[in-house]
Amino acid sequence: MNKFTRLLMTAAFMASFATPTLADLAKGEAAFKVQDFATAKVEFEALPNNGSALYLLGLIHLNGMGIERDVKYGRELVLKSADIGYIPAQMSMGSAYKSGYELDKDLVLAHYYYSLAGRYSSYNQEKADELAGQMSPQQLAKSAKLFSKWK
Repeated sequence: MNKFTRLLMTAAFMASFATPTLADLAKGEAAFKVQDFATAKVEFEALPNNGSALYLLGLIHLNGMGIERDVKYGRELVLKSADIGYIPAQMSMGSAYKSGYELDKDLVLAHYYYSLAGRYSSYNQEKADELAGQMSPQQLAKSAKLFSKWK
């Protein structure tokens, strides 16, 4: 067996481990879409480092979709999703911090999360810019400092 064949076999072997993760996410998203939240919850819980799964699992807990509502845990999941780079979660955290919905209002963190999401869309950046007009120079500096530490 030559090196190229071994490389192809190794790649195929490694891919076989990746496929179930994608299938689990797709299965969870499909269940979520048809409001089968029990199945979605199980599938998403198996993906503790996937931004989309964490975000949707957070929504299940935040809104009590098929389970008892747990705002604190739901917010933790959405926050973790935002912190690993999932844009819808970043926008959600920006909105939540801006309004103070289910947590303490914090314009610095709202601006920070809107700015993170704004790296990928002008609409998201407009949200950050709009909020900047309501902030003090000190608040903007704090947000910029947080943003500079982003990976």
